[in-house]
Amino acid sequence: MPDIQEIMLIAKADAPPARHDVDDIVAAGRRRRRRAFVQRIGGAGVVGVAVATAGVLTAVNLALPNDHRAESLVLPASPPAPTVPAPSPPFTFTFAGYRVDSYRVLAPDVVTPAYQKAGVVRDSKAVNGKVTTEYAGTLTVYQPKMFNPEPFKVGASLTVQGRDAFQTEVKQKAVSSLTGDRYTINETGATIATLAWQYAPDSWATLSGEGLRSFTGADEVNIAEQFTVAPGGPVKAKVPFRTGYLPAGYTLQSIDGQSMTGEQRGMVTFAYANASGKPSVAISILWVDTPPPDAVKRKSRCNPGQHFCVTTLPGGEFYVVVEDPSKILPDKELTKVADALTFANIKDPHTWY
Repeated sequence: MPDIQEIMLIAKADAPPARHDVDDIVAAGRRRRRRAFVQRIGGAGVVGVAVATAGVLTAVNLALPNDHRAESLVLPASPPAPTVPAPSPPFTFTFAGYRVDSYRVLAPDVVTPAYQKAGVVRDSKAVNGKVTTEYAGTLTVYQPKMFNPEPFKVGASLTVQGRDAFQTEVKQKAVSSLTGDRYTINETGATIATLAWQYAPDSWATLSGEGLRSFTGADEVNIAEQFTVAPGGPVKAKVPFRTGYLPAGYTLQSIDGQSMTGEQRGMVTFAYANASGKPSVAISILWVDTPPPDAVKRKSRCNPGQHFCVTTLPGGEFYVVVEDPSKILPDKELTKVADALTFANIKDPHTWY
């Protein structure tokens, strides 16, 4: 199911948006990890939709006019505004998972230079005592001054943790079918509430529902009221490999996943790009599974013309996909990246780099 944040009106900088950006790859990775739709190819299950390239991260234009209040000679001056917190170091996590009633905010495992994301699940118990867990939505926590709340102000104004908050509703969309690498997307008619609130001065977070059993508006406010930044300070994100080769000027743009066995997690994806953001390299690790009888037999490591190369790793439990979604880099560049990777123990995230 598409990330509801893909259809939210979150304003970026004034410049026209790039064709692909960090939001795209994170959304694509989240669609993959839930394994809603999988196209199997040649002995390994590979998602048919290409990972969107991680382009240059454009800072969100959030600077709003300062509230210059005239100081009175009679009344005492207003106290100074709270200090905006300093941004956390790149690719670090600043909050932990927590529970609110039947909802569980999972530990964040998606991070870019602008934000972190955590899945939110809902546990429900049947009459027979069986507990079912469903994906309910996504908590996104932005770096200071990296989110523009203006588009949310068309919604209801309220207060969360004593600060400004805004709640809007969007019409939910659902993926109804997958043909080749194309989704057919239809609106369900249901509306999903999305909440944006200040968790600190000039620092915002959003809670977006997803799925038919998603949040009510009251649920969102309750979850947001319980959100806190971890007192222990930022925790560095990890990757399960070292890159021995990347095209010149490429740097890490996004991390999607911190464990191959985490809840709601079936794969991990890491995106690299240069200053232009296009082309890019997306490296994904997935479990090897049994292909269906009608799977196309793979004849080579790369899909001809698709800039998409697969390598089964030693031991046969995992395979790595190296891809250029913009379809610019030649396959020999992608296989060169794959062959130069040095892996930690993929099943043990404590060994990750």
